[in-house]
Amino acid sequence: MREDGRGLDRRGFLRGAATGAALTAMPLAAAPALAHGGHGEDHRRGHSIPRENISIQLYTLRDQMAADTQGTLNALARIGYRAVEHAGFVGRTATEFKAMLRNAGLRATSGHQGIPQPYDAAAWQAQIRDALTIGQRYIVNPASPITFFPTDGDLSKIRGLPTAAAWRAYAAVAPSEFEAKSSVVTERLAKDDANRPLNALVRAAFVGKPPKTMQEVASRYADLLCKFDKP
Repeated sequence: MREDGRGLDRRGFLRGAATGAALTAMPLAAAPALAHGGHGEDHRRGHSIPRENISIQLYTLRDQMAADTQGTLNALARIGYRAVEHAGFVGRTATEFKAMLRNAGLRATSGHQGIPQPYDAAAWQAQIRDALTIGQRYIVNPASPITFFPTDGDLSKIRGLPTAAAWRAYAAVAPSEFEAKSSVVTERLAKDDANRPLNALVRAAFVGKPPKTMQEVASRYADLLCKFDKP
């Protein structure tokens, strides 16, 4: 994402994404009022995201990548992509995969790389070295922090700190009843649940401060994401 003040930067994207998600939780009649202003004004003045700043998550093409890695990368370049977010190297080393990206005229600006669970410092350092080899700027961890990883390998027993629990709780409330019921949802979030503990940072953003609208919920999530979205 562009970070030089022109177009849309990462923080603007995060705020826009959160607002867009809030729109999906509202009736269509309410959407225009929320959609006006903000970054929408910028787009009406002709601002857009440069092509080189739009990337594709290669996990969405995992079957194609497994069948024909170089061919898939070449096809992405032909339709206009210049950047990707990798999701592993399809059986290659980081050096080999970077060469394939270069052959296609692509670059990886980020990587879909999970923090090893149970945590393994050596494995994590190896992932960081791979990221440096690839030349990516960001590592995207696809899962919330895990507090318990089953030793028997049964992934259904995994326990973690869900970050979207507050969002789902507020989104379940009808828009016409939101302000009236928000405090009840907020009180419920304040109670500890040993089986499904809420991420402490998300809890702090809402407990004691009931939001009045889903747009406000989106704004708080965006603020939280932006606070920790640092290169």
